[in-house]
Amino acid sequence: MIMLFIDFSEIPQNGNFFRKFSEGDRFALSRFADISETENKSFLIRKAQKFANRQLTHNIITDTMQSLDLSESQKANISLSSQSNTLFVSTGQQVGFLGGALYTCLKIATAISIANKLQAKHPELHMVPVFWLEDNDHDAKEAAEIYVFDANHTPLLLHPEYSQYENTPVSELVFDEKIEQTIDEIIDTLPFSPNKEQLADAIRSIYCKGNRWSDAMLQFYQMLFKSSGLLFVSAAAARKSGAIALLANTNFASSDNFKKLFDIFSKNKALLTSYGHSINISFDYFNYCKHTEGKRFSIRTVSPENSLFSVNHCQYTYDEIVSDISRNPCSFSPKAILRPVFQEICFPSVKYVLGPGEISYFAMLKEAYEFFGVDFPSVTNRAMACFLPERHFHFIVQNNIDFAKFFEPLNKFESFLSNLVIDDTSDKIFEQVKNEIQQSFSQLTPLLSQADQSLLRTQESYVHKSSELIDNLQKKYFAALKKKNTDYVSKFRKIRTILLPNERLQERQISPINFINIYGFENFSKILNEIADNYVKGFIIYS
Repeated sequence: MIMLFIDFSEIPQNGNFFRKFSEGDRFALSRFADISETENKSFLIRKAQKFANRQLTHNIITDTMQSLDLSESQKANISLSSQSNTLFVSTGQQVGFLGGALYTCLKIATAISIANKLQAKHPELHMVPVFWLEDNDHDAKEAAEIYVFDANHTPLLLHPEYSQYENTPVSELVFDEKIEQTIDEIIDTLPFSPNKEQLADAIRSIYCKGNRWSDAMLQFYQMLFKSSGLLFVSAAAARKSGAIALLANTNFASSDNFKKLFDIFSKNKALLTSYGHSINISFDYFNYCKHTEGKRFSIRTVSPENSLFSVNHCQYTYDEIVSDISRNPCSFSPKAILRPVFQEICFPSVKYVLGPGEISYFAMLKEAYEFFGVDFPSVTNRAMACFLPERHFHFIVQNNIDFAKFFEPLNKFESFLSNLVIDDTSDKIFEQVKNEIQQSFSQLTPLLSQADQSLLRTQESYVHKSSELIDNLQKKYFAALKKKNTDYVSKFRKIRTILLPNERLQERQISPINFINIYGFENFSKILNEIADNYVKGFIIYS
């Protein structure tokens, strides 16, 4: 197996802010906690000991994992979650069908790797990896759709039925009888491998009628990371604990507080924009959603001047909404921009593992953490990687091509391909050969003429036929060259399709089942660990 590293700066799909962050840009780093905090034993001990919500943490984790077949290391870590010397290395993701895209695996593996390294550095503390499953989210389309490579590495979009689930939290979704047909289609799509039967049995046991979408996600990743001691937290379990009250008590401590938070986000977005960074996350005066009768609705601003807001097209005053949150905290969940703060209230994180897009919007949150009076955890990027079949890897190496070329914008890539085409310089050569043949025949003219004048007509015929043969040979050369160029260029385009299916990074499009099918569950877990242990070195191509 081979791991090749490409500098993060050469992957334009990661965005400009992440490039600055990975290069150590002063402004970018100033928007985050000091990474040296993870080296400061005294700071970490104080952070762990001052966390006041240990029982809440333990209860949420226990509620989330109660239906899983736990490993001994998971049981031990659940017990440790309530102890005052435990900190977490955290990451998270929304629910995704078939485990979501590959990057979810990479996030989890990175969190586990960092937790192990920090544990070795700080044996007096317990460092526990935790995965936050965001199942309060009500985007069923995003949770359902995933791409799977077929035997030709064509990405095919596959998903369970979701059109009827508008505004339904994913935690409420249950697979019906149609899921069996969907899974059969997925299994048929996967290429044959020695691991296919085991994989098919596993996903059929998870993605079956009556199972909840969020439970299926937990069970999928339990198969991969059970032995690592990874803990899971369901956002729905956190909501049902009423923990949102701990967030809301500060957010609405006075009638001006919610405007102060809005101003913090507005100023930070303007600051980042002034440095040329576009941040793709929304915020409002109320950054919460209301859960009612199995649905989830955003609280939207109607008129900030008159303190009017709406939930599912019904208008409410500021006081009415704040009162509702106070009386029914279990019926509210944070929007994306407040989710990280809510997570820190639920469990103390020494390190948060993020994707490139998440790092950019976390840059807006530093002062928000201060507003809520909670620690702003140190952040790091997750491992970033894609998988490439060995034959394609060796083809690139043999042709001495820079792997970074495949991640350039499409127009640049096509321009690069045009320079690889073998130019046709054959006209002069074929014409020269015909002239030389004609000259050679002309040397026979005196002899033929002396012997028999009629042989000159035969000679002329032979010269003409020779010229025709050369012309035919040139046509075959043209066809062969065109095919060679077409085949050559097609190989490069196929490799780009594997690395950038639908012009997006493989890790953000393709389900991990493709790679479990190739390597098997056990070996794929080991590969993820290997990639995660090297995550700081750059974007990884694994072959």
